[in-house]
Amino acid sequence: RVHGGLFVMGERRSILYTLLIWCLQIVVNTFFRTVKRVGHENFPKSGPTIVVANHSNQFVDAILLQTHCQRPISFLIAEKSLHRPVIGHLARLMKSVPVVRRRDVAVRGLGTIVAFKIEQQQQQ
Repeated sequence: RVHGGLFVMGERRSILYTLLIWCLQIVVNTFFRTVKRVGHENFPKSGPTIVVANHSNQFVDAILLQTHCQRPISFLIAEKSLHRPVIGHLARLMKSVPVVRRRDVAVRGLGTIVAFKIEQQQQQ
């Protein structure tokens, strides 16, 4: 089931999703000798949960979380990344939630910015 574009916890995983996780586990086992999960007993087994990862590499963090969490996870992804051929397809497969970032829709302003130097009066 998909509800509002979000992954509903407890749903059966699709065959493609399961295959993707299996492939990601091969990647993790190839590049990392060991991955130690710390505090996983505190992770709720059901219900909505927000996981915040302080990432140095957004793809490595996503792969590690996806392969070492016992429940399906949806990630936030920059909306413009959904339009990239490989990344976008994988993100949709993993039920990622698109987010429009301010910097992705910024436009160059018109006009001139002027700064004035204000001299302070010294009190005597």
